[in-house]
Amino acid sequence: MRLIEALLTNLLIVGFVATLLLISISAFGQTKGTLENPSQGSYTRSIYMFSGWACDAELIEIVVDGGSGQKAAYGTDRGDTVSICGDSDNGFGLLYNMSNLGTAEHTAVAFADGLEIGRSTFNVQV
Repeated sequence: MRLIEALLTNLLIVGFVATLLLISISAFGQTKGTLENPSQGSYTRSIYMFSGWACDAELIEIVVDGGSGQKAAYGTDRGDTVSICGDSDNGFGLLYNMSNLGTAEHTAVAFADGLEIGRSTFNVQV
């Protein structure tokens, strides 16, 4: 009976350590970045640029109101990100016709390689 208890205890400890390692790897593997524009609670209209920065991403997408992801241009010079990213080619931008959304409150979410890096709720006035 003691042998079974010892084995079960060891299995629980190994499982717990493995879970902690997976959580740590996921946390360290996440791309740093942010969606800067539109800012939270801001008002926009007509043609607008979603913009921000992300370190070492392959793909930046902007999702508005839960719709399809729109690919943003990525790699513009952002000298202010060197201390965080180790390089400066981290800027992204996506021109968007806000008139297509209509007058209301909307939410944009920025993703870098499928991981959320920023979110903003903003208002459109047509």
